[in-house]
Amino acid sequence: MPRSFCLVLASLVVASTTFAAEPTGDPTVVEKTPGLVAFWDFGEKAGEVRRSRGTKNPHPLREVNGPIPRVAGGPFSGYAAEFDGKRYFRIPYEQTKDLNISGPKAQVSMFAVVRIVDLRQSRTIAGMWSEGKGRDDDTGTRQYAMLMNMPTYGGPNQLVPHVSSEGGVTRRADGSPFPWCCDYAASVSKVPEEEWCTLAFTYDGEYIRAYVNGRFEPRKLNPAKDRRTDPYFTKEGPDGGDRGMNPYYHGRGIFAYDPEKHAESKPDGGADFTVGARYAVGSFLREATKGRFGGLAVFNRALADEEVAKLHAAADVETLNSRVATAVVGAFDDEVAQLEKQLENAKTETILGITFRTGRLRGQEVVVARTGIGKVNAAMTTTLLVEHFRPRRIVFTGVAGSLNPELGPGDLLLATHTVQHDRGTVDGERLVLRGFTGPVTGERDPVEFPAGESLLETARKAAESVELERVEGAEHEPRVREGVVATGDVFVMSVAGKKSVRERTKADAVEMEGAAVAQVCRQLDVPLLVVRSISDNADENASRDFQKFAPVAARNSIRLVLAILDELE
Repeated sequence: MPRSFCLVLASLVVASTTFAAEPTGDPTVVEKTPGLVAFWDFGEKAGEVRRSRGTKNPHPLREVNGPIPRVAGGPFSGYAAEFDGKRYFRIPYEQTKDLNISGPKAQVSMFAVVRIVDLRQSRTIAGMWSEGKGRDDDTGTRQYAMLMNMPTYGGPNQLVPHVSSEGGVTRRADGSPFPWCCDYAASVSKVPEEEWCTLAFTYDGEYIRAYVNGRFEPRKLNPAKDRRTDPYFTKEGPDGGDRGMNPYYHGRGIFAYDPEKHAESKPDGGADFTVGARYAVGSFLREATKGRFGGLAVFNRALADEEVAKLHAAADVETLNSRVATAVVGAFDDEVAQLEKQLENAKTETILGITFRTGRLRGQEVVVARTGIGKVNAAMTTTLLVEHFRPRRIVFTGVAGSLNPELGPGDLLLATHTVQHDRGTVDGERLVLRGFTGPVTGERDPVEFPAGESLLETARKAAESVELERVEGAEHEPRVREGVVATGDVFVMSVAGKKSVRERTKADAVEMEGAAVAQVCRQLDVPLLVVRSISDNADENASRDFQKFAPVAARNSIRLVLAILDELE
């Protein structure tokens, strides 16, 4: 068995850290914007304190509940912090210094570059915002915060920047309380999910404005639709009019915590500055965020519309998201050449000697590439592809040997999981499969790598209508199945070898690239689906059968890939 595993790790270490850490944006634009109080680019490794750059105070963000991974891909450092809904950053109130923006004439702006996952839970970007124990609780010490998805007063799935003058619940002009704080603007656009975007808000002492991807979108109040029929919203705005939605009128300044004045009414003290979570309904984690933060800035003044637009442009989220929608890769010519012939507006790019073909296929921008045979080649090509083209997803197409007696030549296998059958430790004469620590996330990779759930579901739909070519001499019509694909740097062509891989992995097919690509995709957070068409039975006749059946098998795999692209369109 070839000792290729160390080479795979070496290629990942070099390629991932060298290429994936290239910033897409220009941090100097943020640093040169007047009024900057704090700016984090999240370039530090997990376990390290994240510090503000280009500001008077370093404002060290410290991890709560464990290390927050640093992942490749970010606008200002080339990296981002990845939140899992359980961990967040914190600066204690006593150490907030000039982040403690407060007073009747205070102004504030915030700007963030984020990739949010699951808005049902992920509702907090950052701020000095402690809400207390819940409904009708007035012990909160709210100041300012950039929040998301607050449907109570008309902000479902939207950006809802908050400013509080009371710290606790909002009070009407007559002093009567609301059950919550309701002083927030609400954007027109929804906060994008699972793609990079910029979010921002400004407060000039009178109006709160919300910005999604650098744009301020005016939004008038619709009392019934926005659930703001209370006179506080409709009659307590400027000149007895309504407060609006975006901008939202809040002319009472920002709450200032006073230890003596608020000792009894707000016993928990001033609000910490937190990122990715806030204290709400008695917990920091109920609405903690899942996703990635690539940049966060706080200013002590209200930025103008054009300044927010410049910050958005400086992040270049378009490049950060992707250059292409889908990457389709295969090991050798038969597996990708047919796709290349169908590309519209095709262009060729060569990176470190590896050729990539871009163009439009089935209505979307794609990149097609040959990885070469084997795990090291596959890992290297995939890493270069992800760094340079930043695809939203990858589909690996090709052929494989059958380990499952129910799979024969021409059949297609959707890999629900991939596993490297020659990766682990040798205990006596026994190979024990195990994962090792990845160089990008710093976490141990699993033994099996699951397919991207959305991609797998799309493939299932595509499989319902795809027409497959029958292999000459085969005893059955080709069909699409789901199962596990095993990967190793050996071409299995014996009953004994086949049995060994099957017993070790419980896999249904065996090939030489899939799980290596999956390992890279997991480290770099790119959804992957491996599609394999059976070309042989991985026995003593494998070499002969491969030559005979591989062309038809490859064509069947490509037919399904094209059907998948149609579904994605």
